[in-house]
Amino acid sequence: MSPTRVIFLGPKGTYSHQAALQQFSDEGSTVEYIPTQSIPQCFNDLENNKDISYSVVPLENSTNGQVVYSFDLLRDKMLQKDTSRIGKRVVPDLEVVGEQYVSISHCLLSSSTSISSINDLSTYKNIKIYSHPQVWGQVSNYLNKLKSICGTIQLLDADSTSNAVILAKAEQDNLDPTNKDTIYLSIAGETAAFLNHVNIIERSINDIVGNTTRFLVLKRTNHKIEPKETGNSNGSVNVSLLTFTIEQDEPGSLVDVLNILKEHSVNMSSIHSRPYNSTTSPRKWQYVFFIEYTFNHDKTDIDLFYKQFDEKCLQWCLWDDGPESITSPYSSKRDLHSTQSNSHPVVLQKPLIIPILLCLIISFGGFIFGWDVGTIGGIINMKSFKNHFGTIYNTESMEIDFPDILTGLIISIFNIGGALGGIFLAKLGDYIGRKLGITLATTIYMLGIFIQIINDQVWYQFMIGRVICGLGVGCNAVLVPMFISESAPINIRGAMVVLFQVLVTFGILVGNITNFFCVTYFNDSNYSWGIPTTLGLLWAAILLVGLIFVPESAEYLAIQKMNEDSARLSFAKMNGISVYHHKTDDFLNNMQDKLFLSTQERINRKKWHEFISGSPKLGLRVLIGVLLMAFQQLSGKNNDQIDFMFSSIKNELVDPLKPDRYGNEYY
Repeated sequence: MSPTRVIFLGPKGTYSHQAALQQFSDEGSTVEYIPTQSIPQCFNDLENNKDISYSVVPLENSTNGQVVYSFDLLRDKMLQKDTSRIGKRVVPDLEVVGEQYVSISHCLLSSSTSISSINDLSTYKNIKIYSHPQVWGQVSNYLNKLKSICGTIQLLDADSTSNAVILAKAEQDNLDPTNKDTIYLSIAGETAAFLNHVNIIERSINDIVGNTTRFLVLKRTNHKIEPKETGNSNGSVNVSLLTFTIEQDEPGSLVDVLNILKEHSVNMSSIHSRPYNSTTSPRKWQYVFFIEYTFNHDKTDIDLFYKQFDEKCLQWCLWDDGPESITSPYSSKRDLHSTQSNSHPVVLQKPLIIPILLCLIISFGGFIFGWDVGTIGGIINMKSFKNHFGTIYNTESMEIDFPDILTGLIISIFNIGGALGGIFLAKLGDYIGRKLGITLATTIYMLGIFIQIINDQVWYQFMIGRVICGLGVGCNAVLVPMFISESAPINIRGAMVVLFQVLVTFGILVGNITNFFCVTYFNDSNYSWGIPTTLGLLWAAILLVGLIFVPESAEYLAIQKMNEDSARLSFAKMNGISVYHHKTDDFLNNMQDKLFLSTQERINRKKWHEFISGSPKLGLRVLIGVLLMAFQQLSGKNNDQIDFMFSSIKNELVDPLKPDRYGNEYY
């Protein structure tokens, strides 16, 4: 399936980019976001490139008003001569299908590490600030404050806030190091700062709190040009965008058009106007009007509505389904994303059932570990297994058997492989991702299972298979808890992390039960040990299939890959919230701080012995941890070791051929 391609005013990190993410967050990884260099290009690419599905363009700002580029392009689309028409109605090949509101929070940014506050700027004589022209009117009070501290500043226009950051950073990097009088700054959002790795000098410098920009979502479409009556017993209300021109030499011509709306119980929510451009206007200062309105299907006679517009307008155009459809996509998005009291869309939090199931799938890596612990002790004591792989003849039991040292080696070699996998392979999680790392580790485990089950009476091949299985399980023992701790919903993260150990224990239980049934029904057959060994492939396959539906760790995407788009989508999906919910923003802010700290740590590299000599008391902490794990093994009370050897211990204790071994011969 080809991805949904969405274009927006770029580069990445702009407010247009945020609007696109809000609109298409539910589509997940099937959306490809493509930045453009200008608003006209957003229109042209959507119209002429069939690979482009949608375009997101700014329409107006709550502080600065309308974005004239967008209004003028809508105007020109209506007025172009080759547009389809029905009478005076223009039928454009672009359609408005959604709208988004994005909270605008500007920051003063600098790529210079020597600037931590605006007071540090007082030493510079030439301060040059890049930003989008629309921004200057939104931060005018702050600029006046800046001038009072720094004196003269020069404002430089960029075609987007993200490009402003890029330009300022490039200028600063190319500045002569001996030049201590000049500095280049930029004004943009936190997202642009994060993506371009520049410092935030001051946040929220807007003149007006709650500054918001409204964006339209456009798609290319073929309108159904035949009007049709619609009715709705519930009186559903839709939102439409309509443009029209009138004969302006006649007094009251605009009022006549607006009265049509009143007659049909249509509520006009906004009206704007733009002059004709010089190439299309028959006379100077003729205007195109833009109105947005809501209508009630019960009270709107669609045929009469269209007829009256034809009578009163020179030409007119609907930019969405309007009254032709009961469920306009444009209206549904507006209803879902109300901005009455919040700068973010108001979206109900989704149930956490799906995230919990996804965590359960990831935790199946623990079940695989427990399965081996629960089955191998029983398998190695099965009569058919000894007959197949045994190396000696036991004169006491009169059966083919293994030397005790070989029994212990076959069982414990899995742990050696696990230790190697945990130490060396788990690092793959930092290079290729947690998800792909678990996939690779599980594939290695499956390879080990195959080596065991295709064996032809060679004990060391079975043991090699167990080493390889151990490599995969050891790697998963590190990556799975890490993946869950980074991906689980923050409200229940602790409970989700525990799932790994719960699944380990459950795997031990199911493994022992399976051994019991296999010995009961296939005692003398190779099926008795072949079935529990082969079932490991099934559990691994369940994990691999489940991983298809699990997004990559948001923390890995944000810090290791520095991919904010994917990190937003992953975090939102695993927490059942909107991609621009405040919790998502908080998470990304935390990741930005962690990224900064990790960058500083790379710059200030610690010595190799820092884990011993570092403070506070790192050496003592490491020693306590090492001794705790060592004594757990040396005491003989490690649960996994008892589970591994339980069947062998039980057989020794209850062997009917050795009645005096633990009886009155010794006591």
